[in-house]
Amino acid sequence: MVRELNSIGVHIWFEKENIHTDSMESEFMLSLLSTFAQDESKSISGNMKWGIRKRFEAGTYKRARAPYGYRYEGRTFVAVPEEAEVIRKIFSLAANGKGCSTIARELNTSKIPGPTGKMWEQNTIRHILMNVVYTGDTLYQKTYKDEAYRQKKNNGELDQYYEEGHHEYPTK
Repeated sequence: MVRELNSIGVHIWFEKENIHTDSMESEFMLSLLSTFAQDESKSISGNMKWGIRKRFEAGTYKRARAPYGYRYEGRTFVAVPEEAEVIRKIFSLAANGKGCSTIARELNTSKIPGPTGKMWEQNTIRHILMNVVYTGDTLYQKTYKDEAYRQKKNNGELDQYYEEGHHEYPTK
């Protein structure tokens, strides 16, 4: 971006570092500083990932928000009665041979709000039916971010952490 701006005669002055982009020395300094900043960012990211993995191992990791059907109580999930009833209905309909789109349609026809307060979608139903959390267990590190910060499904690239009996489950 700096080179592009320089090419059209726009120069930047980084006041704190006293760098003016109108000289080659400044471009070199800017490149050097950006390399250090990038390395520092990677180091911080690595430290954070290490900390999260240690919490996975210890069973003390707390997700950003509880899955649909639950609320947090301390570090564990407790079923929300109204939502737990919807979860039981989803599993019951699936056990009776209904597909995800049919289940979503039935919930929407019954005016039952989805997890975000909007309508149910078949992908949401599929996610609930395939999520181990609805068995009372939990699985950590199902996904991860690669070096380019893209979300990826963990197919064995990183360790996963399975905790049995983590919480009650609403499908009882």
